[in-house]
Amino acid sequence: MATVLPTAPAILSDYIVQTVAGKLPILNNISVNLSASVGRAGKTVFVPILGSGTASEFNKASNTLADVDGATMTNSSVTLKHFKYVDEFSPLDIQEFGMQYLINAYAKTAAQAIVDKCWEEIGAVFTTANFATEEIVTVNDFGYDDVVNAQFLLDSAKAGQPRSFLVGNGYLKALRNSASLVSSLNPSANTVVTTGNVGQVAGMDIYQWNQIPNVENLAGVAMGPDSLLVATGVPMAEIAGFNASVATAESGLSVQVLVGQAETGNIRCIAQILIGANKGRGTSAVRYVTAA
Repeated sequence: MATVLPTAPAILSDYIVQTVAGKLPILNNISVNLSASVGRAGKTVFVPILGSGTASEFNKASNTLADVDGATMTNSSVTLKHFKYVDEFSPLDIQEFGMQYLINAYAKTAAQAIVDKCWEEIGAVFTTANFATEEIVTVNDFGYDDVVNAQFLLDSAKAGQPRSFLVGNGYLKALRNSASLVSSLNPSANTVVTTGNVGQVAGMDIYQWNQIPNVENLAGVAMGPDSLLVATGVPMAEIAGFNASVATAESGLSVQVLVGQAETGNIRCIAQILIGANKGRGTSAVRYVTAA
């Protein structure tokens, strides 16, 4: 066990952050400020908004430099929250089974727990109060035409690129069954049929949203990168006698892990992250609901 504990935080944090990043691919398509910057819950972080707009001619007489050419920006800051996943393990088990035991018993569960919390923060942003544009489509009626219409609505709103569509399991099932996607004329049909991975439809990246909040009949969100702001950081946490490590994914997303002996005599593992989400441009997302 003595040879396991000093290296455990680095191995666990690397495994967890790679898993978390892999399960949050939407972070590649939105406005983010992901870093290993140390802070505390309540810290406010500025997030640069990715967007697009149309240039207009400057009018000297009326000084139109104050006129916004893109979609309306409501704010660009995010308040971070501190989330952690803690568990304890018998020193005898760690001594007998080694590092792989901790990965199987802790890292996989910790990673998923952090992913769920991240999605929860993201999901809380997509309310009617934040995004007024709404389309009503039942689960059985959702299909390719709705994705095309979503693109049209985002084009009309001058939302940024790339475009994403977060879909709940009901909408995802409908897309997997869509004749437009699985017909023999579609070169991607075999991938949809064999893997279930819809990928890109009508120029929009389709992401499965298992953790879609069960509020306001929400079933999906079509969005530009300027609609959602996400920021992350690393909690300011030091515990005497605990080994700590911070791992950072290629995207900048970071997770901290601390490992040490608890008062109980067991080995305590702590995985934690600072994360927050907020709305960006209120016109750059369309909420899809199953009923008014």
